[in-house]
Amino acid sequence: MASIEASDDHLSDQNAGPTLFEEETDEYSDADQEQDIEESSSSKHAMKLKDIRKKVKEMTAEYLDKLVDDGEITGEDKNAVSLELAAENVPGLKRVAANVNTLARASHVLAKDNAKMHKLHMQKADCIMEIEDLQNQLEIAEEKKQMIERKLRSQIERLKIREHAVRSEVMDINLMEQVRMGAFERQEIESELDDSPDLQQRMPMR
Repeated sequence: MASIEASDDHLSDQNAGPTLFEEETDEYSDADQEQDIEESSSSKHAMKLKDIRKKVKEMTAEYLDKLVDDGEITGEDKNAVSLELAAENVPGLKRVAANVNTLARASHVLAKDNAKMHKLHMQKADCIMEIEDLQNQLEIAEEKKQMIERKLRSQIERLKIREHAVRSEVMDINLMEQVRMGAFERQEIESELDDSPDLQQRMPMR
């Protein structure tokens, strides 16, 4: 009877609960499971954040591309903004991004200055062409002037020669007129002499 009770006590001890090893095993499994759940949840959250960052990055890139296509910003502006966004998460890169943006603005200003300089060079070239054209016109006008002067000098020389000839002709005419007048007067005198014998006697012998 005593042995049966002892046997029952032993059975009751066995049915009372798990052994120390079994309890430790169950407690480790639960903690490990909780840790796995936490790690899994954290991993999912990290993946979610990673996907969000990726999506934001893609949307930002698409938006910047659209601004470039619409002509609201330039490709340099897009690169500057992208660099600024990247610099937000990288220590020390923000200052580099600022320097790059400064250089980009300086490059943009330089490009405008170069465009103005090119325009001024084109205007200078146009002025040079106009000056050359005016010089050519001046040379042509000078040649015409010299030709007209030569023509006028030639006409003056011809007029002088004609004047000299006319003067000579006038002198000849006057001389001939004087000769005719002298002959006429002589004829009158001779006629008077013929009509008056007294005058013939007074005149010296011819």
